[in-house]
Order: sequence, then C-alpha cells, then structure tokens
Amino acid sequence: MGVSMSTTKAQEEEKPPDYLMWVGGKYYTIQSFIKEAREMGVSRRVPIIPDIVFGKTRIFFISDVDESDPCVEIKTVSHKKSIDELKRYRTYRIKRKCKQTPKVFGYFIPTGILVPGEVGKNLFEKYRDRLVLVPATAIYLVPLRGCGRLVIGARYLVDGQTLKEIYEALKMDPDQRVKDLMITGSTFQEINPPIQAQGVKRFRGLKRVDGDAILSGKPVSEWWVEE
Repeated sequence: MGVSMSTTKAQEEEKPPDYLMWVGGKYYTIQSFIKEAREMGVSRRVPIIPDIVFGKTRIFFISDVDESDPCVEIKTVSHKKSIDELKRYRTYRIKRKCKQTPKVFGYFIPTGILVPGEVGKNLFEKYRDRLVLVPATAIYLVPLRGCGRLVIGARYLVDGQTLKEIYEALKMDPDQRVKDLMITGSTFQEINPPIQAQGVKRFRGLKRVDGDAILSGKPVSEWWVEE
C-alpha cells in the first residue's frame, strides 16, 4: 500500500531531523540516480523506521561513483533475458580504477511511504475512511528503476495528520514487523557542485546529520548528530 501526503505542509515547529543515505555503486552512478530522481521521484527502502517529519525532513544522498571521475569506468551490459524476467536489470557495470572521494550530491523531502504485505492491508482497513484512492492507471504503469521494478497494489492520498498517525503506528506497534518499507518523495534537489565528503566510509541505512551544516560547507566532523 502506498500512502502520500495531499499537502507538503507539516505541523511541527521544532527543527526536523535530517539524514544521510548512501547510494550504492552497484546499480547507480551519481548521474544516473539524479536522472531517475528527476523523472520518477525518489523511492528508497529503509532497514529501520526513522523519525521523520513528512514535508520537512531532508534525506541527503552520498556516493563515490561519479561518471566524471577519471577513476570510474562505465561498461555497458547486455542481457539475454527480457526486463520482466530479471529481478535486477542492470544496463552497465562500474569498474573502479582507483579510490574515489565520496560526494553529497542532492537530497529529497519525504512525503509518503510504501507499506508492503499484510501490514499495508491492515492499515487500509483501519484508515479507509480517511484515504483517497489514486486512479489505477497511475499504479499499474510503474516505471523500471535502476534497482528494479516496483509493483504497487494500491496508492492513496491522505492529509498530513493521517500520514503522521500511520507512520507512528508503524514505529510503535510491536506487531507491525515491516520488511521493505519504502520512503517516497516527488521532489529531488540536486547539489551542484557536489559536496566533498572526505573520510566518510560506506554504510547501510540512514545516519542522522545536520543538513544545514552540510549545505553551508562545514567540515565533515560537524555533520553528525547524536541520536
């Protein structure tokens, strides 16, 4: 089940949390991720459910695979099977010739979630009177992303308060064991030129950061926020 805000205005007055997420080099370069985010919006799987203020929290992206870097070589990949037969459809492979410096190259503001399986069905039953169904034509034509194709059973629009309640229920209910929860947003903001992130090592999931510190060019040591 996909749920998105019908408005991007959030009610919280305090400064919302920001996060940093690594974009792996297996399926994306910086350039291919930016292109996809502009065309399709952003949809990212999260291993844990973070604190988020929808419409305000910024999730920044970092990568060390820059096509303009002489240390990176892109090789085209051909497949014998069709797109629909493959779980992951890679059009290229990345060969690293030397070590690259990671760069923060953009961010998006979450405005929705995708909830899989029985958990999504249960949420629909609980909040059905407050959900607005998106036409089926907007669901079935799911584009192919660099990391695979996403199949959505249904998508709904909700007001900001309902989305907050649904998200808090997912975080607090011990019976809501959500695998493959995805956070979505339609607006991607590129950072050009990208911000150097010297010394930042690859990590999984999300790390809490001060987004203003990143954008203002402060040293990497001042980016991190203790949770």
